[in-house]
Amino acid sequence: MFGPKRHYYGACHGIAGNANILLQGVDLLLDIDTEVIIDRTISTLDISSKKETNLANWILCTKPNIDKLLVQWCHGAAGIVTAMARTPIDDSPNSKRLDDLLEKAGELVWKAGPLAKGSNICHGTSGNGYAFLYLYKRWGNAVWLDRARRFAVHAIEQCQKDRLVYGQGRHTLWTGDAGLAIYLHHCLYPNETAIPGLDLF
Repeated sequence: MFGPKRHYYGACHGIAGNANILLQGVDLLLDIDTEVIIDRTISTLDISSKKETNLANWILCTKPNIDKLLVQWCHGAAGIVTAMARTPIDDSPNSKRLDDLLEKAGELVWKAGPLAKGSNICHGTSGNGYAFLYLYKRWGNAVWLDRARRFAVHAIEQCQKDRLVYGQGRHTLWTGDAGLAIYLHHCLYPNETAIPGLDLF
């Protein structure tokens, strides 16, 4: 519509976000449609992923000269994890392929560490921490919950420092303190984990 075609992969503007919404309404779809959505999404994410040893991430988009590898919720590994973690687990090769991608994406987020952009969900430490909560909810491995809580402590410190610098808080859901507060709640009650506005309304 506006010139070059772009293909985005992330949770905010890309295929993973679209798949997440379709998976939320899976009871409204035919089984065959669900299978096609899952198969095509996993195949696309697998083919487009940039992998190195036990890490995985995705470029911002396919537009020429935009090959950034961001590690944040809106574009990157953290959002892919939160969008795809609700995919049903079964014995199929696709399910195993997805679990492998999710684990590698989670490891990348952990190795990258808390983000310098602040404590928020969209492109901050809380959003990346949500990746760990979703992996904990999917597999029940306490390592992911521990990582989420470590990110939470760092996010609290970031929020406090920003309030001192700017003399006020940020009162928005996606880029402010409201999102952080909800993330902290989910770190205490991980079985309730659901990103507000996407998985929780």
